Amino acid sequence: MKNIFNLSNKKTIKQALFFYFLTVIICGVLAGIISATIATLFYPNAKTFEEGQKIGLFYGPRIAMIFCFIFAIVAVVKKSLGTSIIPLMLVMVSPVLGFVFGGVGGMIPATIITLYDNKNKINDHNDDNALEVE
Repeated sequence: MKNIFNLSNKKTIKQALFFYFLTVIICGVLAGIISATIATLFYPNAKTFEEGQKIGLFYGPRIAMIFCFIFAIVAVVKKSLGTSIIPLMLVMVSPVLGFVFGGVGGMIPATIITLYDNKNKINDHNDDNALEVE
């Protein structure tokens, strides 16, 4: 449970699913709070539910897109996967899915990235083996 948001460690499938569900809930709550704050500050004339819904439908996908993109970038950086093509493609797909499907779609690539091994740990392990062989 304590390693759920530690993005530098490789997650098991169970940990990744728990991470996915938690981040989707956080994304939804965050999008709602930020959309409500934007509506209150910048659209004071919006008095009906329909006007608030239009504002939420405009800002919600954009907030989800940014949220998913940030999680994917942080996961790639923490795992030192900047030279691997598949994680970088997942980073590029994450905001698109976040915009179209919200946090439910956008967090899938970020969760897949958490299933990768940390490259630094692999390199450290290979360096240790190289020293032992010599």
